[in-house]
Amino acid sequence: MTVRTHVRRALDRVADERKLLTEKRTAFDEFERTVRDLDIELQSGTVARSDAASGDAMVASASPVGRSGPTTDGCRPVRDAFAETVHPYRVEDHETPEPLSETMRTELTDDLAAALAPESSGRFTPMTKRAVLSAVAERKRELRVTEHVLGAEARSLRSAADEIEDVVEWLVEADETPLTELGFDGLRTRHDELASLRTQCAAVCRERQAFLNGATSKDAEVGITHRSLVEYVYADLSVTYPVLCTATRLNGICDECQHAVRGHLVRRA
Repeated sequence: MTVRTHVRRALDRVADERKLLTEKRTAFDEFERTVRDLDIELQSGTVARSDAASGDAMVASASPVGRSGPTTDGCRPVRDAFAETVHPYRVEDHETPEPLSETMRTELTDDLAAALAPESSGRFTPMTKRAVLSAVAERKRELRVTEHVLGAEARSLRSAADEIEDVVEWLVEADETPLTELGFDGLRTRHDELASLRTQCAAVCRERQAFLNGATSKDAEVGITHRSLVEYVYADLSVTYPVLCTATRLNGICDECQHAVRGHLVRRA
């Protein structure tokens, strides 16, 4: 019965998205480590280099910032690191690759993307470094919350899938016995069983709606509504709400079957 495929595809989609998020968070970890190790330009025109081994900063003499003219681009190492780590995981648009600047606006902030852009001729100052690391930390918090929501979504789907599977198996098995082969008592039993299945479908819908109306947050700062995430994750599927669609369709099938059973009951009364 094809109605089951909606939930199965949803489970596959969630698994793919969870895998992508894990890889993306790893990419942000790498980007964060690279930024922490980058030299910073001080107001006096010196460069402070991070010592990864000791954690101390060493200050070395350097040419005054700006001596090379307006083409000075102290933020290029940051963009290069971002391009090598995070940018490949911005995959919403498969048809047209997203420009690096657009990805930086989305993943960091508009202000940071502008400050790090080549045309800004900006210096990589301590303030810039702190801003980048702060934005990365915030993005990683959002990714962790999203991972939690996807985990909850997977559990909700599996629970609904079990209930749906029971209904489908009953319908498939019952379909093997034509109504004409059932006596009056058998027809009444089938009618009652179909009513029970409809109640089961309604319960699945109620539980799913309750889940969709919920939200997950972390540290009271980052919150994601379940409905918004579901709409995003299933945007490429044929249905946005696979569980509700499937349970509603099964309820309709059970209703049609009950109607057919009642027709036989009336004729035999």
